[in-house]
Amino acid sequence: MLPGAVRHSVPVWRSALASGCFQCEAGPGRWLLRRVLRRAYTSTRARQAAAGDSAPVFSRAQVYRDKLAIVDDSGSHSYRDLYGSSRGLAGRIKAALDCPSGDLQGKRISFLCANDASYTVAQWASWMCGGTAVPLYREHPPSELEYIISDSQSSLLVAGQPYADTMEPLAHRLGLPYLQLPPTSSLSSLLETPENQPEPGITDWAQRPAMIIYTSGTTGRPKGVLHTHSNIQAMVQGLVSEWGWSRDDVILHTLPLHHVHGIVNKLLCPLWVGATTVMLPTFQPQKVWEVLLSSKAPMVNVFMAVPTIYSKLIQHYEQHFTQPRVQDFVRAACKERIRLMVSGSSALPQPTLLRWEEITGHTLLERYGMTEIGMALSNPLKGPRIPGTHTHTHTIDHHHFPLYSDVITSHTSRNCMTVRLSLINITTCRQALLERCLFALSDSCLSCLRNMVLIRLFLSGLPMFLFQVV
Repeated sequence: MLPGAVRHSVPVWRSALASGCFQCEAGPGRWLLRRVLRRAYTSTRARQAAAGDSAPVFSRAQVYRDKLAIVDDSGSHSYRDLYGSSRGLAGRIKAALDCPSGDLQGKRISFLCANDASYTVAQWASWMCGGTAVPLYREHPPSELEYIISDSQSSLLVAGQPYADTMEPLAHRLGLPYLQLPPTSSLSSLLETPENQPEPGITDWAQRPAMIIYTSGTTGRPKGVLHTHSNIQAMVQGLVSEWGWSRDDVILHTLPLHHVHGIVNKLLCPLWVGATTVMLPTFQPQKVWEVLLSSKAPMVNVFMAVPTIYSKLIQHYEQHFTQPRVQDFVRAACKERIRLMVSGSSALPQPTLLRWEEITGHTLLERYGMTEIGMALSNPLKGPRIPGTHTHTHTIDHHHFPLYSDVITSHTSRNCMTVRLSLINITTCRQALLERCLFALSDSCLSCLRNMVLIRLFLSGLPMFLFQVV
C-alpha cells in the first residue's frame, strides 16, 4: 500500500492533476501514483457534479404538467395530477407524525399500494416531506410485512385501498400511525390548495435517504439497502442516457414494485423524462400481448421483463398465435412499434433469447444488477448484444489507492452512485456483502461489464468494492 503521507497529500495535487502537469517519481509503489491520483480526482469531481442534481423525480413534474404520466385500470393520470395528489398526501403524513417543520429528516414510511398511480403518489409524498420510502410487496404474508416494517424502524404506514385489511391490523399491533389512500380513481380527493400546503422546501437532497429496498433473502432474512437520492439519480440518469429514454416513450409495466427493476428501470426512468407508463395490476400473458400489439394510444414502444415472463409470453404465443398471418402480424408490429425490449434480474436462457428474436425480431438487451448496487451491467443499446469492452480490474482501498495483497475485488463503472447498506443489522450486512461480492466475482456475467455507475459500498471494516471502466 502507498505511504500514509502520500494518501493525505491528495488535495494538494488537485490543481496540478487538473492541468495534467504532475509527474511521479520512479520507484516501487510510486509508478502508479499519478494514474491513481488522477482517477481519484476525476471521480471526486464527478461526485460533486452529481450531488448538485439529485432532486427527486417529482421536481420535474411541474415541467411536464398535463403530459400523460400513468395509465392504469382506474384511468389516466397526468404529471399535474400525481404532483397535486402527492402534495396533499405529504401534508397528511406530516400531520400524522406531528411535524410542523415539514421535514421528517429521513423517518421511514412503509407503504403498500397496487401497481397503479397510488404507488407513485405514496412514494412522492414520502419524499416531499423528507421521509424515506419503504415499499412493501402485496404478495408477502403479514409476518413478512411486519418484519420489514419493524426492521426498517418505520414511523408510519400507508395503504392503498385494496390493502387496508392487511395494513390496519399491523399498524394497531405495532402501535404506528396509519393512513389509508382513497381509491386510485379518486386520488384527486387528496388535493389541497397551495395556501394550505406549501411547496416542498428541501434543497439538500443528495445525501438524504430516499428508499430502503429489501433484498430477496437469498442469504437469510431480507436485508434493507438504503439508497440516497443521489444513488437514485445516478441510476436513473445513467439508464436514461444509456438506453435512449425520451418523453415520447411509452413503457408497459408488469413487474412488482418492491425491487430496483420495477421501481427504477420501469417507473422512475420514464417519469424522469416525461414519458408515459402503462401499468397492469398483475402479469397476464394474454393482456400483455394485447397491449403490445394494440394500435390504440398510447402505443407501447418499450418493454422490460424477467426471463420467466418472456418464457410465459412465448408459451402463450405458441398456443394461441398458430396461424402464419397472425405470426407475421406479431413480428411486423413489434419491429415497427417497439424500439427496446430488455431482460434482466436473472440469467436469460439462450433458447429463450433466440426464440423471442424469431417471434418479434428483437434481440433482447440484457442487464443485471443487485439491490445493493442498482443497475451495473448492460449490453449496448445499439449494435450486437455483446459484452462491453475496455474493462480493467483494479484492487484499491477506501482511499482509492492500490492494494497488493490478496483481497476481495470487483469492478465498477464511471458515473457516481453511493450505496449505503442499512446499519440496522450491521453484522449480517457485512457477511452478506462478502458472500454476494464473492459470488458476483465468480459469475460469468462479469464479462458483460460496461459503462454504468460508480459503486461505493461504505461499511466499517470492509474495503471499497469498485467497478472501474476505463
